[in-house]
Amino acid sequence: ISALKYLGAEAELVCDLKTLSQAEFIVLPGVGSFKKGMENLKKIGLDEAICSAVTKNKAKILGICLGMQLLGSQSTEDGKTNGLA
Repeated sequence: ISALKYLGAEAELVCDLKTLSQAEFIVLPGVGSFKKGMENLKKIGLDEAICSAVTKNKAKILGICLGMQLLGSQSTEDGKTNGLA
C-alpha cells in the first residue's frame, strides 16, 4: 500500500467482500503455495468477490508473485487445484 500511495494512488487494504466486488483496480499479492492460496481465498469468499469485480465491473487486476499464479486456470503444485480463471 505504501508504494501505491507514494505513486499518488489512493489505496486501501480490503477484506470486505462487497467493497472488493465493486473495486475498479485490484492488486493481488501473495507468497506461498498455489493450493493454500486458493484455499485461503475461498475460505471467506474472496475468490468470488475478485471474479465478480473483474467480470461485472471490468476491474483491472495486477497479480504479484503468487497473486499472478492464482489468476491462472489451475496448478498442480501440491495437487491439482483450480485457480481464479
